[in-house]
Amino acid sequence: MRTNRVLFDVGASGPIVGFVFAIPALLYGVLHAKVVPGLANPAHAEIIYGTPLLLRLCDAVVHRGISSDALLLPPIGRAAWVALFVTSLNLIPAAQLDGGHILRSLNARAHRISVVLPLGLLVLGTLKYWEGWYIWGGLLLIMQFLRVGAVYDPAPLDAKRRLIALLALIIFVLCFMPSPILVPPSSP
Repeated sequence: MRTNRVLFDVGASGPIVGFVFAIPALLYGVLHAKVVPGLANPAHAEIIYGTPLLLRLCDAVVHRGISSDALLLPPIGRAAWVALFVTSLNLIPAAQLDGGHILRSLNARAHRISVVLPLGLLVLGTLKYWEGWYIWGGLLLIMQFLRVGAVYDPAPLDAKRRLIALLALIIFVLCFMPSPILVPPSSP
């Protein structure tokens, strides 16, 4: 990347566009979700999918008084869930992920944060939120040692791009799930 602006534009464009396309699918899924009262009971589930904040907010508006865990999304809604999950992974502000590009374009000392966040993912794995965080945290730590190309024009970002960076952070918060996939222990 030759300039901070190009680094930022490349990092922010993909996740934001993906998020914008996921919203109509998510809204369709929430509007057509079926209420299944026993669905929230982990004793009867083989796999439990996490609920991102955006899905909880949409459910609270459309299905007042019903837990998000008791709703069964149709296939389009599940595809939107996957899009939100992938967006959150991509926006993790570390290494060569798009979130790392955004962070690096905002701050030349981003490598310090890029090391702390993978360690945070390892902690989430240790606390049994999701074992997949071990893989993501380990990969991101390894990626810290890969050579990152120099930015030849480190001019600071303009106000518009800094506002878009804030939007990307909000999207990350709306999409991130500490426990995206849980496999309940089998009963004897």
